[in-house]
Amino acid sequence: MMYRSPAPLSPAFEALALGAQFRDRIATVVAASPETIFEALHDVTPREMKLAWILGELRYLPSRLAGHMPAGDGRHPFLATLIESGTVILVGDVPGEMILGSAAQLHRVHQAPQRFANREAFDTFDDPGHEKLFISVRVAPTGRPREHWLVLEHATRALSGDTP
Repeated sequence: MMYRSPAPLSPAFEALALGAQFRDRIATVVAASPETIFEALHDVTPREMKLAWILGELRYLPSRLAGHMPAGDGRHPFLATLIESGTVILVGDVPGEMILGSAAQLHRVHQAPQRFANREAFDTFDDPGHEKLFISVRVAPTGRPREHWLVLEHATRALSGDTP
């Protein structure tokens, strides 16, 4: 049985992620304002997300040892790191929703991430050996005072049928 959260879907994310083969969505209730939630999103560092940081360090260790990727700085804000590495903001409707886009060979040890200067470069990128990754962070009302849904969703779309 598949459980779907009562948190609302995002029409903007649904349109961008159209055709994605892999998707995941996590929603939790947060007792904070949308502004506070997005401020925390801009400030949080990988080291503050301990399990995610450890898993990321293990995931990228082979690429770092092979010289394909520099060592990460767990004290630098996570969102800033993503944007500095070429991830683009596709939708920046803060404090409602932020949608990010990136592309790489996501299911390979050496992912060959692409750098995008802007939305147009991302939209027109179509290398068949890559996948596009869409990430949505959004806040929606729960219907209860001072509570909001924090919804984290990602979708991956292969740019060809041959992409691993």
